[in-house]
Amino acid sequence: MENDGWLDLLVVNGHVYPQMDKVKGSAAYAEPMLLHRNLHNGTFEEVSKAAGLGNMPLKSRGCAAFGDIATTGNVDVVVLNIGSRHPFC
Repeated sequence: MENDGWLDLLVVNGHVYPQMDKVKGSAAYAEPMLLHRNLHNGTFEEVSKAAGLGNMPLKSRGCAAFGDIATTGNVDVVVLNIGSRHPFC
């Protein structure tokens, strides 16, 4: 996230079956993306809202890929939303 050499965590998730929202106690179909900053001491701080991810719509996300897609020298992320024809970039 900060390109400081310490690995941070981006969590994308959600259930694959929308009908699971009707099952009491089940994980929700649509979930928020979570971002955790490495504090360099073996722990992480959740910074999703501060990074702007709190404004993202809830979706069921299946995977994330990282790389310099825009060739700017920064790490870009492509996220696949389950059931969508287009990834969120």
